[in-house]
Amino acid sequence: MKVLETTLNSVYLIKLESFEDYRGNVIGIWDNAEYHKRLSSAVLLRDETFINVRWKEIVVTTSARGVLRGIHWDSKRWKLCTCLYGKVYQVVVEPKSGKWEGFILSGDNHNQVLVPPKHGNSYQVLSDVAIFHYMMSEYYDPNREKTFRYDDPKFGINWVTVPPILSKKDFEGEI
Repeated sequence: MKVLETTLNSVYLIKLESFEDYRGNVIGIWDNAEYHKRLSSAVLLRDETFINVRWKEIVVTTSARGVLRGIHWDSKRWKLCTCLYGKVYQVVVEPKSGKWEGFILSGDNHNQVLVPPKHGNSYQVLSDVAIFHYMMSEYYDPNREKTFRYDDPKFGINWVTVPPILSKKDFEGEI
């Protein structure tokens, strides 16, 4: 596993290792001791709350090409995001600064993105189908979650498919 800093505070790109042979591959999505050993020293420089993270909720979504989910922001939840199958363009935003960074996550590259609280998280499906996996440190609370419009001019995100396929909530935004 390699942990890479990004241009955003407390956001990390994690490159997982896989074991492959003639039967397929094996990828460890989470090993508590290994992640805390490798991430704690880097993350603690920016955000001391990571050391206390305990994953409470796991969500898996299946979406078709062009679907855009997000931009969702939560004041307390850490998210560890992985694309298990297919390919997505994940975007993380810092609402205060308006900065954002995009990442390609796929079933082939085995990348993950660690998203801290108070950062918006979104992704758009680039393959025919994608299966996206979230581990979250807090249970969903609609009173804590905010939604930015995908085309909010504050961010100026360059989405791959425009117009994207959106839910009503993601189209309208709440902020």
